[in-house]
Amino acid sequence: MRRMLVLLACLCAVATASAKALVVYAAEMEDMPMVSVSAGDAATASSNGMMPYAYYDTYYGSISNTYLEYMRGYLSKLPPDAHYVGARVGQYDYIFAYGESLNFDGNTFSGEAVVVKWNTYNNGSMYETYDSNFTLEPGSYLVYTDLSSRYPSLATSTDMTLRQILILFTVFCLCLTIDHMYQVRKIRRVNGKENS
Repeated sequence: MRRMLVLLACLCAVATASAKALVVYAAEMEDMPMVSVSAGDAATASSNGMMPYAYYDTYYGSISNTYLEYMRGYLSKLPPDAHYVGARVGQYDYIFAYGESLNFDGNTFSGEAVVVKWNTYNNGSMYETYDSNFTLEPGSYLVYTDLSSRYPSLATSTDMTLRQILILFTVFCLCLTIDHMYQVRKIRRVNGKENS
């Protein structure tokens, strides 16, 4: 019974830590304003300072962990046959494009895609639109995609689950080891009293 209580307490501690991380992630996503732009509004959007995605090229620099986590959040929602590409396209701009017809010909990502754009200037903003003629030329800069072995891919939700299982298994083994050490000590103490 005592072993079960110790194990339950350890599992609750790990689950609580994981839940707190998810709550922080969700709160960050809710704080960003969301604006949807349809394909027909692309010309209006470019006159308002938001360029159509076909004009973007990759930008020198790495993608911060915050935006990589945002991009990873979309992976579990993608259909099994959808592909994605994530890139930094400006000093303050990041994009994540995904779609079933998205492809990579060795130099350019192209196809129909839903494109999510984060702008980090000042308070930041988030835009999401459908682009029937999405193109992205990565050049020699870093992008994240599942379409080419030349570039890294984002971790999938399966990898996250396996990591969590490994952590829970390690905590479980640690709890069993500590409980076993306690039981051995208790038996030795009882045996020592009987011998005296």
